[in-house]
Amino acid sequence: MGAKHAFRSGSLSLIAIFTKHEFPGLPADIAADILDGNDKNLLSKLITKYISTGQYEEAFEAGSRYADQCDGDFAVISQFAYSAHLLGRKETAAEYARKALALNPDSRICASILDNGR
Repeated sequence: MGAKHAFRSGSLSLIAIFTKHEFPGLPADIAADILDGNDKNLLSKLITKYISTGQYEEAFEAGSRYADQCDGDFAVISQFAYSAHLLGRKETAAEYARKALALNPDSRICASILDNGR
């Protein structure tokens, strides 16, 4: 049974159910931050943790749930683009890399995603 926990990502309030079913392999330190409700960059941290531990599918799934709702959040959008790129999902990676570049034109990773997709 999963319990509902509210958290914020930037100015966006989200209600999410964090269970092993929804986010398999959720790292303990991220789970603690989520349950405490004190960290405003939880989604970004979650995606980063998944990418850094080679859990690219989990990173993509976490990002896909909220990337469209995080319009102004460069970190979430760029990390979602990167996870899509790592999984070979070129169209999704390019779409979100463009969105991230609109927020931060100096992003080398997002520019690289677009260059590699051509």
